[in-house]
Amino acid sequence: MMKGKTVLRKINRGIVLGVILLIGLVIFLVIDDQNFQRQQPEIQRMVEQYLQDVSEISIFPEQYQKIGEEVPVQVVEEKKKEVGDVLNRYWVRQTGTVNYQNWESISLEWNSMIDQNSKGNGYISDWSGLPMGSVKITKTGPGAAKAVFPYSIVVEVHGIADSNTLTGCLYTNQGISPDQASEEEKQKVQKYSVSGEFQVDMIQMNGSWKFAEGYYSSVSSAAPVE
Repeated sequence: MMKGKTVLRKINRGIVLGVILLIGLVIFLVIDDQNFQRQQPEIQRMVEQYLQDVSEISIFPEQYQKIGEEVPVQVVEEKKKEVGDVLNRYWVRQTGTVNYQNWESISLEWNSMIDQNSKGNGYISDWSGLPMGSVKITKTGPGAAKAVFPYSIVVEVHGIADSNTLTGCLYTNQGISPDQASEEEKQKVQKYSVSGEFQVDMIQMNGSWKFAEGYYSSVSSAAPVE
């Protein structure tokens, strides 16, 4: 009989402990959700500011915006440092899969673009990004979220040069090899517009939100602006 009571007490303790753990989990989830709701404006501002902070990535200082003259190596390296500074400010440096864009893949694309644009075949003189709607933010777990942000870009291109998007490059050379472009093509000035959707997974680190992995989202082809 005593053995039965002992087993019953153990079962009751297990049930009580389970209920306590369940209550603790519910309280944690409620508090975590409330904190996330308060942090959404911060994420909104971060994504919108990112659109502004990448506006200079593909633009060399005005004195080096010249057709037929290569940009000095030191200036190229300074521009690449700028790329690293922007990425470190917003992105977590981690390795992703082939289906995602991350710190490493974006850095490679932007630095390659800078090298190509430094050869004197063309340059970017203006880059304007505009939000096309509000940032849609979804909680995906504790300290994790997904942001979706529609945007548009207008770029002014002199000669043969490429520009940046939020996570890669905007190719405007229309299939023309920069090294084989005619002098007429190098002197051409054209504005292009493009629209896209920035989709990115975010994580919270040390109280701050950062981009972790971006999706290969749809970006329209660069269309000349009349």
